[in-house]
Amino acid sequence: MRPQSIIAIAMGAALCGFLPLHGATAATAAAEPAQGESSTIDPRIQGILEQELDKGLQQYHAKGGCMIAVDPKTGNILGMANRTETPGDGCFACQKIYEPGSTFKVVAATAALDTGKMKIDTRVDCTPFAVGNAPHITDGPANYGSLPLWGILAKSSNTGIARVALKCGWDSYKEYLHRYGLNMAMCNGGPCNNIPDGSNDVNLARMAHGQAVSVTPLHIAMVYAAIANNGVRVTPRFINTAAPQEGTRVMSEQTAADLRYALESVTQAENPDGVGSGTATAAAVSGVRIGGKTGTAKKADEKGGYIEGAYIVSFAGILPIDNPRMVIMTVIDEPHPTDCNPGGGSVAAPIFRAAAERILGRPATTTNAKQQ
Repeated sequence: MRPQSIIAIAMGAALCGFLPLHGATAATAAAEPAQGESSTIDPRIQGILEQELDKGLQQYHAKGGCMIAVDPKTGNILGMANRTETPGDGCFACQKIYEPGSTFKVVAATAALDTGKMKIDTRVDCTPFAVGNAPHITDGPANYGSLPLWGILAKSSNTGIARVALKCGWDSYKEYLHRYGLNMAMCNGGPCNNIPDGSNDVNLARMAHGQAVSVTPLHIAMVYAAIANNGVRVTPRFINTAAPQEGTRVMSEQTAADLRYALESVTQAENPDGVGSGTATAAAVSGVRIGGKTGTAKKADEKGGYIEGAYIVSFAGILPIDNPRMVIMTVIDEPHPTDCNPGGGSVAAPIFRAAAERILGRPATTTNAKQQ
């Protein structure tokens, strides 16, 4: 497994448009910030991410992955750890295009809340259903009947969020894709996303739960940064500058607050209204309110379809959820755990928790949280 140095990461960031090219090459820009500028990377946070990512990849026998820590108010990248298989793989966090799975569900939830089509406690039918001639959308062995909108995120219901997206419609859903910046190609050297035409209801329903759409880990990190920053999206950056970012408003402050409420339920062992435990109880940090969202996506085959038994799993975490200081995005490529299912809640969430505990100076968890 190949670690990437900060210079290599910054080179990838420069090529993706997140660093100014002060010299003739990306390497010059990465290694030599302009006079009066400094790197946003916090050496302590960077070290923690590197160490916990390595531990997690070893524990879960994974091919690679990344961890990104970003200040949601400034867009400053505080740490970025990457592990890839070969030198030609590029910067995992900035350039790896993958289907994000359920971390993408917040897009439909944002559209529904911000347009007033639903409230955070609106109940939604979560029974299996089919769109057109496509296979039925299900939640696997579970059938939740109905859930409040916040509960759809807590339980990560595919059927529920697909119905939410279809109720919003493509035009509304597409507007929030654009507001979040998910339609932006972040790599100057080529496309770093793939957003299908959601005017086809089959595509829209699949996109709602993070299938048939591809983005980079950094795209998703900045989605959660916008939610953490009271609904304002800022541009990720590796260079400190004196000028503050104006940002772009994605949603109302109330919508952002409702989403943070829902994301906290994802990490809780007990939720009201019969929802019960969220999918990321293993991300919980003692004494700190944590919010976030799990993602478990089948790995797409370059030849079409999906690779049998191969997943990319993730957890996008906000800490603390009641006064957000940081978003930590954890993505793990093809984990093969021996003691749990290869899921975002069982693999990526504990890696997040280990890093968050150290960053916050909390005692390390001595017993495993319930993993899903």
